[in-house]
Amino acid sequence: MGVLKNIKNFIIKYKWNIASVTVPFILYLYFVLPLSEWLIDDAGISFVYSRNLAAGYGLVTQPGMAPVEGYSNFLWVVVMAFFFLVKLFDPFITSKFVSYLFVLLTFINVNQILSHITKNGNILSILILSFVSLNASFIIWTCSGLENPLYVYLITLLLLYVLKNTYTEFSNKKLLIVSMVAFCIAITRPDGIVYLFLLPFTLIAWKFESKSISLISTLKLIARYLFSYSLFITGFLLFRYLYFNDFYPNTYHVKGGPNIRIVWDILSLQEKYLLKLQDLSAHLLGTNFWLIFPVAIIGTIIFYLIKKENKLDRIIILFVTCISLGVYLLLPIDWMGEYRFATPFHLLSYVVVGLFFYDLFIILKTKLGRISIILLILVVGYSTVQNNYPRLQIWYKTQKVSFSQIARNYGERFNKYAKELELQNASLLVPDIGGTLYYSKLKIYDLGGLCDPVIAKNRGKNQKKFYDYIFDEIKPTFIHTHGYFTVVSKFDEDERFLQDYMPINEYEDKYAERNLHRVVMSGDFIRKDAVVGKEEIVKSLVR
Repeated sequence: MGVLKNIKNFIIKYKWNIASVTVPFILYLYFVLPLSEWLIDDAGISFVYSRNLAAGYGLVTQPGMAPVEGYSNFLWVVVMAFFFLVKLFDPFITSKFVSYLFVLLTFINVNQILSHITKNGNILSILILSFVSLNASFIIWTCSGLENPLYVYLITLLLLYVLKNTYTEFSNKKLLIVSMVAFCIAITRPDGIVYLFLLPFTLIAWKFESKSISLISTLKLIARYLFSYSLFITGFLLFRYLYFNDFYPNTYHVKGGPNIRIVWDILSLQEKYLLKLQDLSAHLLGTNFWLIFPVAIIGTIIFYLIKKENKLDRIIILFVTCISLGVYLLLPIDWMGEYRFATPFHLLSYVVVGLFFYDLFIILKTKLGRISIILLILVVGYSTVQNNYPRLQIWYKTQKVSFSQIARNYGERFNKYAKELELQNASLLVPDIGGTLYYSKLKIYDLGGLCDPVIAKNRGKNQKKFYDYIFDEIKPTFIHTHGYFTVVSKFDEDERFLQDYMPINEYEDKYAERNLHRVVMSGDFIRKDAVVGKEEIVKSLVR
């Protein structure tokens, strides 16, 4: 009875805090439910690394393969490995449950942030988090099986901790906690390293606002923080080099990364990046209201400069939001679509806009002014639904590059080929490897290059070395290629492909023809020397 009474008292005391989180979270679950059987295929890559790590094989794609950092989400891999270790992993149930848990914790962080910096935090939380729960991109990528929910949780955790300690002395313990959380963000996604600048910015802004704090003491705090952070990140880089023999993840060699020219183009507001910002803002609040986010940025800065009351917290939140925006602008457009790299931005931008409307509501003391703000919020809410709901419906129907679909197309199909042909120790070169690796009984080589450093560093750069690696070194039993990978691989330009391989199932690839301006064949191919005397069985395998 005592326990029940304590629970009852807790609910009564924190009922508004609970409601401000649970209402938007239930809304989020409603919209995410139709995607309960969908995972993006790349999530399977993380899962196989987690499975092999938990099984004692190390960070490899398959037992016996050389270690290659073919993922970009180390901490997510470790989290999933824990569930493999305790025998509680299912690709869908576990990854979805953990993802939803991190979303809930993120909502709690946002509620605590808003309650800490405003008098009406719970009302704001319901409003802002409901907008977040309607955002198609946030919904899709926080249930995809990738690291997005962990990433956004850690960012909001860092922001919450910094805000709660902004006007207090940062002890060594607090500096260590901030550096640890910032480090965890960096090993969840490589671009997360930029969030290390949050605390230095906060300390400098705090120093300029408070005349009682000396510049020297501020710089000492920053130096101690950067020193502790550098110990974490240096240790991780050393581990990466000793384990993978490379300071960069292999994904960097495939996808590349931003350079100084791109940074300068963004800072100088080049048209390409302004259009990218406009597009992102349009999908945030609706096409007709894309200007609201830039206006909220300018308005927040103006409110801070007026200094009618202390609003350093708004500037700190704005700074983190601009960091997340900068990361999105720096990174190339992702083939997966729906603004995968913008998950932190979507959450934080709603907070910035929400706080701007809140401050505007407080400033406009007239009844007409406040009613106008409420009506504008309702109109923007309607526009947000009108923009996001159709995109969700499309994703519900297409379920782009599904883990299950890839498992069927390449994992199960080539397992069947090998079984029908009675092949032992068969191997497969294929570009989509998440579901393939998770279910295949064959040795898998990654034509996409994420999990293969030779392909990552040579395809399209040193094509001869790429061909020699494929046809003389690994000699895959099966090759599957299609679309973009047919274009960049150009297997038919090396005579060994036609000499050594015969088609199981091939077709004229229209995408490749448009790009290479010639007839190009894609499909499934098999080494001729693997099926000597079994040619008729090969013909029977055609779908």
